Amino acid sequence: MNSIVNGHILTMDGEDFKDGFIIVENGKIMNIGDMKEYDYDVVNTIDVKGKYLLPGLVDCHTHLGMINDSASKSNSDSNEICGAIQPQLHVLDAINIFDRGFEDARSSGVTSVVVCPGSANVIGGQCTAIKTSPGDCVDQMIIKKTVAVKAALGENTKNMYRAKDKAPATRMGIAALLRQTLIETKIYKKKKEKDDTLYDFRLESLLSVMDKKLPLKIHAHRSDDICTALRIAKEFNIAISLEHCTEGLRVAQQLKDAEVPIVVGPLLIARGKDELKNQSVFTPKAFYDAGLKFAIMSDHPCMPVNFLLLSAIVASRYGLPEKEALKAVTIYPAEIAGIDHKVGSLSLGKDADILVFDGDPMDARSNVVSTFIDGKLVYSIR
Repeated sequence: MNSIVNGHILTMDGEDFKDGFIIVENGKIMNIGDMKEYDYDVVNTIDVKGKYLLPGLVDCHTHLGMINDSASKSNSDSNEICGAIQPQLHVLDAINIFDRGFEDARSSGVTSVVVCPGSANVIGGQCTAIKTSPGDCVDQMIIKKTVAVKAALGENTKNMYRAKDKAPATRMGIAALLRQTLIETKIYKKKKEKDDTLYDFRLESLLSVMDKKLPLKIHAHRSDDICTALRIAKEFNIAISLEHCTEGLRVAQQLKDAEVPIVVGPLLIARGKDELKNQSVFTPKAFYDAGLKFAIMSDHPCMPVNFLLLSAIVASRYGLPEKEALKAVTIYPAEIAGIDHKVGSLSLGKDADILVFDGDPMDARSNVVSTFIDGKLVYSIR
């Protein structure tokens, strides 16, 4: 049993404590409360007087370990560009956990990430949720093996296959191919109910989407692509999340009516393509005002994973309430990824993923002093 005492605790899910303690045992949070209630005889006690405690940050859209740091194209494994429909692919088979991005994540407080295939394909493969803790093999780091299936609408997919003089080369073609695949899966599901010997490796990966056990994680920047995503989700009665959602404000009412989770960002990059011309640091505040639930992503390496908290700080600088900004990089992404029973807040029974800051986390001058994952110290400032 270990204890962290005298910290200003921001739980992200319930009561905060200006002078509080956390009890950790077997990698889990066993108790949390005000120091007035502290009555433990613990050998391993860490006194963090004057410091802030926050749950480990959660980044629910990255390509961490798939597009390696300082890498050439030959060392990028995010897109299998031999065919536009690839639901059978799984990112676990392409994550290099010795990539420097994992160190950057730990040093900046990002303890959990969702790793996704890229957006070159209409369906790019399956996404996973993992810890950023040091290890020998990615299998040791899994929070939830499969959290979503990645899909993409818009320029990335269109330009990839137009360059090959293949379909889909238009937005119409992308939407049609996505529909065709979902129809094929629907037919396959019905046939399999009558004949359980049937097995299609590619379509098996989409059965959980058809049963609403997994969402389609749909890359969509432009408002017309967002509307297409909503339309297809309604047609097939499937769950989706909208990734990037750059022009979401243009269709805010449709998003609110659909109650679709949104993962916005990356916020701190240049408008490097046509789809990003309406990108704005005011978007999180505007989403909040419109009553939309969202998380903030890094999209690492498009924006480095160590800028995730800075993105929340910038969003707050442009009007998003500070508590909502912190939730957008902790509990909200955990909820969207379906891993909030383990991470995203400092709560009883959850993983002891704990950050220690030398000042207010929403002050850009503050530093991560220590990062704990599953109760183990994985980073300490020097």
